[in-house]
Amino acid sequence: MRSVTFTLGQPDLQAAILQSIWTRRLSLNPLAKFAIGPLLLAFVVFYMLGAGGQDQALLWALLAFLAFAATTLVSEVLAAAVQSRMAAKNPLYTHEQTFSWDTEGFSVRSSRGETRLGWRELAGFAADGRVMLLHFKTGQFQPLPRRVFSDEEWASLRATVATAGVPDWTRWH
Repeated sequence: MRSVTFTLGQPDLQAAILQSIWTRRLSLNPLAKFAIGPLLLAFVVFYMLGAGGQDQALLWALLAFLAFAATTLVSEVLAAAVQSRMAAKNPLYTHEQTFSWDTEGFSVRSSRGETRLGWRELAGFAADGRVMLLHFKTGQFQPLPRRVFSDEEWASLRATVATAGVPDWTRWH
């Protein structure tokens, strides 16, 4: 069994929440999410102005699309920033944890107790250069900061999770 010990900081939590937005919350390719609503609005604007005889209906539709897409993106980033600051004050996240794993599953041990789960308990995982999230079927996730793993440990963990058949939700990055 391999293990790492860490305490999550605000940068770790912010990376985890952003990762969660890109995987769990969006469920569609992020480009699709940021395009569907704005495209619908642009179509409605174009249709309404075009039907009314406006010469610049296409320009207004394009502006509506850009404004809606930018607003959506900014709201997601701001939500992540607020959530990470709140999480950084939460004692459930900000205590020392030891994460251990093997081919059967993983455990998280801290002063609050120990949890042992099999890989089949996970709905999916996602990893980027800053954090790996193990997504539980309940909608919660366990963040694992990249900074605490050696290159060999990181590769081992990714290989173990993938070999166990946990769906890789990283595809949207």
